[in-house]
Amino acid sequence: MVAIPLFTLPISNLKSTLDIEHSFWYSISREKRMDHMTPSAIRQAQRYTSPPKREEFNHKVWALVRQIPPGKVCTYGQIAALLNPPLAMDPKSYHAFGARWVGGAMAACPQDVPWQRVINSQGKVSMRPGGGGAHQRELLEAEGVIFDERDRVDLKKYAWSGQSENQP
Repeated sequence: MVAIPLFTLPISNLKSTLDIEHSFWYSISREKRMDHMTPSAIRQAQRYTSPPKREEFNHKVWALVRQIPPGKVCTYGQIAALLNPPLAMDPKSYHAFGARWVGGAMAACPQDVPWQRVINSQGKVSMRPGGGGAHQRELLEAEGVIFDERDRVDLKKYAWSGQSENQP
């Protein structure tokens, strides 16, 4: 593949070029990951591309996210950690895949789920195709969440503990 500087492309070609480059880079990083994985780990990775019972897992994620109070945030990994691993899945594998599964659940969440309260482990809004990141930030700021100069949320201040507001 020949690298084409993006600034020389007409806007109409931008999306397709980015998609091709993303696929290309993703395949390279996947190959590199596979080089460092044992055969057992490769089988495990292929086995757990999605939760064993996806719909059930998604409903658990959405129920938990509905408990996050306004003005608080939780990371994809924290949500995964608050849920029990699926039956017959070892905790180490769940730890490796759980946050991605939560991301998949949030991408498909119903409208009554406060999706904006789930951010990445760096305290940032995860950018999505279609530019939902700016809207997510606006919703969080309307709830009183403050972003710093690096577009991060202070997780020590705004992270939800996983307990309802009435619990100690």
